Amino acid sequence: MENYSDDYIELMVTQINNRSRKRFGWQSANEYYLSRGFHLD
Repeated sequence: MENYSDDYIELMVTQINNRSRKRFGWQSANEYYLSRGFHLD
């Protein structure tokens, strides 16, 4: 990991989290998370 810059790692994380997935009904992980609403009980 030390060979990669923080910006590069952040870019890869963003790409992964915005990729659609069969598991989430073809939503991205971000879309799925946001569609569930926020519960801070």
